[in-house]
Amino acid sequence: MNSVAVIMYHYVRDLSRSRYPGIRGLETRAFKEQIFRLNQYYTFVGVEEILEQLDHPGDSFPQKAALLTFDDGYMEHFTEVFPLLNSLDIPAAFFPPVCSTIERKALDVNKIHFILASEDNAEYLLEKLTRLIIRYKSEFDLQDPVEYYNRIQLSEHPYDPLQIITFKRVLQRELPKPARKKIIDELFSEIVGIDEDVFVEELYMKEHHIRLMLKNGMFFGGHGYSHDWLGSMDKSMQTYEVEQTRDFLKHLGADTDGWVMSYPYGDFNDSLVGILKSRNCSLAFTDKGGEAIPHPENRYRVTRIDTNEPDDVSCDVG
Repeated sequence: MNSVAVIMYHYVRDLSRSRYPGIRGLETRAFKEQIFRLNQYYTFVGVEEILEQLDHPGDSFPQKAALLTFDDGYMEHFTEVFPLLNSLDIPAAFFPPVCSTIERKALDVNKIHFILASEDNAEYLLEKLTRLIIRYKSEFDLQDPVEYYNRIQLSEHPYDPLQIITFKRVLQRELPKPARKKIIDELFSEIVGIDEDVFVEELYMKEHHIRLMLKNGMFFGGHGYSHDWLGSMDKSMQTYEVEQTRDFLKHLGADTDGWVMSYPYGDFNDSLVGILKSRNCSLAFTDKGGEAIPHPENRYRVTRIDTNEPDDVSCDVG
């Protein structure tokens, strides 16, 4: 099978007119330009065509194929992305998490993003985090802050300063979950300062948006229940996440006969892959790694191109 440029998007918005112009996203104008340019060099394909090629190798497939994917179920995927793709008859795959869409709960990952978008002083943020870890050390049986900070490596994300990487990773995965939740909520309330219900309504698509997009030919897959690090969970929690994800897609009216997964943070392990196989998942995407060559042996670890990474030469379609 030929390689496929599986392109990964998150935030796509008019940043200058956004409530949070500091969010790390792609300007709507730049997105449109990118789509028109990609259309000159690639043939856009849908997830269904990749699955067909995996199941029936040798069938005709474009020499230069591209699949557009959009994670996290943001409202701008409906208001900015969908109208353009629909008008150009370009297929795409969307991967919303369950809890933000159905339960209307803000994801911790998004709270962290918008804390960083609202306060650009990384030293100040890390000082705030340090004080909060010390404050809640006894309540949550935490280690000294430096113990968490020393685990973070710059190589994890070479495009951010170490202070930013440390702030994000400690709040995303290093602290115990109850402490993470407490500290993130406190920082979000103080620094972002918006009512959480308003934040959720502005940020995430609702069910009726997804159903309309499905009706118009867009593909929807799973992105977990809680948008957490699935590869770090025990098997029972992984099973819960996968089953909730599959049931969510069925509830929306999406096809669950060979459904597709996008791993939050690109995080997975062999245990998770085994559960996905047993629950009729047919394909899964990681986060980074460049152009993919989908093959039956790697169908649960298909790599993507991140449009936010400035040095990813695969994005240079010229």
